[in-house]
Amino acid sequence: FASDTKDKLVDWMACDVDTSNMYDSGMLSDGRVVGMTQDWSSDTTAYQLIVLHRIDASEVKEKTVLTLACMGLDWSLRSKIVEYNKSNDQYRIQVVDYSEYATDDDYNAGITKLTTEIMAGNVPDILDLSGFSVSQLAGKGLIADLDSFFDADPDLNKSDFIPNVLSAFEVDGKLYSTVSNFNIQG
Repeated sequence: FASDTKDKLVDWMACDVDTSNMYDSGMLSDGRVVGMTQDWSSDTTAYQLIVLHRIDASEVKEKTVLTLACMGLDWSLRSKIVEYNKSNDQYRIQVVDYSEYATDDDYNAGITKLTTEIMAGNVPDILDLSGFSVSQLAGKGLIADLDSFFDADPDLNKSDFIPNVLSAFEVDGKLYSTVSNFNIQG
């Protein structure tokens, strides 16, 4: 406590554990880590006791790692990533949450770190733009105009989407981001 440093003991996502429904965890005297989750998405509540123990890195199947950068990971996306990582034999999504770099003195430290890394060539494969200023990233040339991807995709057309929704996300006439859903209240 005196040094005000942190050491990460467990990365639950790296262990394919969705902490959205975790309500207790702890460490056993032999170094194993335990956690208890509760899933009430069906008619009956399901409980799961999770026990983590160290294994040699050689025992882990090698996969292509895709990096997802974000500023805070919401429970829904976390759940989908864990489900994907559990079910895919070839690829694995690794999350880098830049909100962890924010401090009381510098709330924008995470955005600064991500911007610096992108400019240095360390570009994430996937960028969740929630919590980022799209116009700021676009203005620095750090993200691509999605129109070129629409043009190159034989199955996906901009005409498949509601034009007003896409145009609401344009910056200076270019589409740098879009949404997975939206609501209309009336």
